[in-house]
Amino acid sequence: MEKKLACSTVRLSRPATSSVGPPMAKNTAGMITMAIAMSATSWANGAQVADAWVRYIEGGASAAYFTLTNSGAQPARLVGASCSAYGKVMLHQSVEKDGQARMVHVDGVTVEPGDRFDFAPGGYHVMLMQPEEALEVGSDVAIRLEFADGTAKTVDFAVEPPYRQKAPQ
Repeated sequence: MEKKLACSTVRLSRPATSSVGPPMAKNTAGMITMAIAMSATSWANGAQVADAWVRYIEGGASAAYFTLTNSGAQPARLVGASCSAYGKVMLHQSVEKDGQARMVHVDGVTVEPGDRFDFAPGGYHVMLMQPEEALEVGSDVAIRLEFADGTAKTVDFAVEPPYRQKAPQ
């Protein structure tokens, strides 16, 4: 069976039939394997993206949030992003200085092996500016994430209403 995840293809194979263990145990193991494969988009550099969503603001700038996990042996450094639906895409961090909240550009985010990094409201995010096409809440938008090792992968982000506040899990 083949399951398409963003721009990667994951082949899920059925375990060989065995007389060891009850049938329920074999089915449970298969379901757990499938759930893990479908819950995050993973690449050779160990980077995994989960809970990818865009806070959509009609006609204006929007922001993308997600959890970036590194299951690899080397640090994974996200250095950029692009999206055909927006003319300008940047990595940003929301900061407060002298009582004023503002956003600042960041050159990248490094996730050490075994760690995770949350892009969440009020913190780091992918800033989507200069909309070039209309999006609809409930649809998906493809965002290409670019890493320092030269890999770049496209992830489908769910378009959510502006009032969603939930941080990535």
